[in-house]
Amino acid sequence: RINAEKDNKKVCVTKQFKLMSVDDNYEIETVSADDATCFVHHKKTEKKYDVLKRVSSINKVKIIKSKEIKISKESFKQANVSGEVRDSDNGDKSLEGAEVILTNQDGQVYISSTDAEGRYLFDDGFNMSPDTYSFIVKKDGYVDIKGEMIVRSDFNNRYQTLYMQRNTSEKCKSISGFVGDVEVKDRISNLTVYLCEGVRIKNGEPILVTTTDENGNFCFNNIDIGTYTIVVIDNRAVSDKSKYMSSSTMVVAKDGEDVYANCYVSKNLSSDKMRIVLIWGESPRDLDSHLYRYENNTSYGHCYYMNKVLKDGNNVVATLDRDDTRGNGCETITVDRFKDNKLSYSVYNYSGESLNGLSLSNAKVTVYRKGKTTLEFYPPKGKKGYNWDVFEYVDNKIKEINMIR
Repeated sequence: RINAEKDNKKVCVTKQFKLMSVDDNYEIETVSADDATCFVHHKKTEKKYDVLKRVSSINKVKIIKSKEIKISKESFKQANVSGEVRDSDNGDKSLEGAEVILTNQDGQVYISSTDAEGRYLFDDGFNMSPDTYSFIVKKDGYVDIKGEMIVRSDFNNRYQTLYMQRNTSEKCKSISGFVGDVEVKDRISNLTVYLCEGVRIKNGEPILVTTTDENGNFCFNNIDIGTYTIVVIDNRAVSDKSKYMSSSTMVVAKDGEDVYANCYVSKNLSSDKMRIVLIWGESPRDLDSHLYRYENNTSYGHCYYMNKVLKDGNNVVATLDRDDTRGNGCETITVDRFKDNKLSYSVYNYSGESLNGLSLSNAKVTVYRKGKTTLEFYPPKGKKGYNWDVFEYVDNKIKEINMIR
């Protein structure tokens, strides 16, 4: 990969380099941000050298120096990012030709665009490393979407679907909803609700602030159209045990409409617990959470609506705290004993309304551990099936599956 300039910013451009070396153990790894100097590493020793420079128009390279750079194996890991862009007025309409621009913390810019299905992909060819990336999505006639995403090397980084609003002069009438407890069907009063521009921009300035009323409701009026994040924070003077963790929910302010966006929060967890929360849209009507426990690849129990408490002997392993069945739902499983257990979590489309139901459900699975949101998963788009295998918990680590079948 070499660098080019676009709008006075450095961007990555794919080029094919040929390594001329008598030693087949060397491989090209990266290209520097300043010129066409390349870096290689030795396959066996994992040592890295800034030893290459492009020397001809056909992009051949040769070793010009042999200065070792001390670098860990983590630096060789790459990350992929994928997602989908749709029209906010017609959720079934994919937006082709939307430009997706990612920028890492070092200012390196990566550019992709959506295909006919509205999908974009940053694959291995982009040579992206794990980092926090800012992003912007652009398309003529639509309001830009800005945000931030954390990109990891051990996950597929399938991002939530982004809905673009057509550019008009009219404002959104209101954004309103309630804040509910993920464990019980209670709504929480006196929580602080921020409306922030963009999608999860860390340290972003809120444009409006309010507090949930006695029924847990909130409302913002007369909003410019575009994409926002609703952030809920518990600023109450209560004990840590009674406090809720912060949560964030993406919402699109549509021209001339009253928009509804319900939010859910979880209470703080002790370090020995894990909580899995499934949230989805109006359709399908009923999605179900399923948690399996395994020993030696054999199932030893199953937590779901027919068996709400999963035990290992007399010890509780997991509990289905909440089971919704009427759309716009929230289902929660709290795992009391996850260390040294092998667990598998999946979602089943119980209502069976459509083979595409899971893919189009706007579902999100959030995993909470140690007092914070640890991971989020979104179903792959364009896949058919009634089962969504989300992740496994093996060797005290979460392993992504994210497959619909």
